[in-house]
Amino acid sequence: MKPSPIMNPAGMLRSLYYAPYATLLRPQPRWHAEGAGASLEPWIRFWYSWVSVAFLKSYLRIAERASLWPGTQSEFHVLLDAHLLEKVVYEIGYELNNRPHCVRIPIRGVLEIVAVNSSKAM
Repeated sequence: MKPSPIMNPAGMLRSLYYAPYATLLRPQPRWHAEGAGASLEPWIRFWYSWVSVAFLKSYLRIAERASLWPGTQSEFHVLLDAHLLEKVVYEIGYELNNRPHCVRIPIRGVLEIVAVNSSKAM
């Protein structure tokens, strides 16, 4: 059985999400102001939104021609959200076992995925 073609872009989106937050959680030099990362939050969200849209547009331009691609945009979004949640749940387990100080990254991801989907339902 072949894996879903949506797994790859979901994994890439999670990697793009992780990159700036993981950088903020690194040990900072002494001269770095405590809590300075919080002021970067709006920029991180902007960056992630921008690169995610750019990545998905490019990916979809090619991939949606494939015969095994979902039939509608709605089906694509349901599958993408399912794979994003699957990936983020895996990340929570991984971080709890290996880097507990980083578990807030995937937990934040779950909350954002749920919030986006809650606003779509309204």
